[in-house]
Amino acid sequence: MEKIREVAATIPPEDVFRPDADLGPLTRYLQTQEPTGLTLRVPTLVAQGTDDTLVSKPSTDHLVSSLCEKHPSIGYQVYEGADHRETVAGSLHDAEQFVDALSSGRTPDASC
Repeated sequence: MEKIREVAATIPPEDVFRPDADLGPLTRYLQTQEPTGLTLRVPTLVAQGTDDTLVSKPSTDHLVSSLCEKHPSIGYQVYEGADHRETVAGSLHDAEQFVDALSSGRTPDASC
């Protein structure tokens, strides 16, 4: 993935899109994929590794901050030294506790 990012950074946008291209459909689609626009209906746990190169911690911090403005039931756990895959395994205990709280009728701890 890092190689793709490196190559993509060398390609000027005008080499990808015609100057007269209608970017409206693409822009609308990308807006539907923007996670800050989510309407969360259940408590949600977000897990982030500090060494994740696929999803950066600053972008997740921003996402959680934006979601907290509308949905105060966000849990956010950060795993020091974990990359993207290691975060999945590293978050297992916290995810189990989160689900256990919900299953027993308790409200999980929120980070907002």
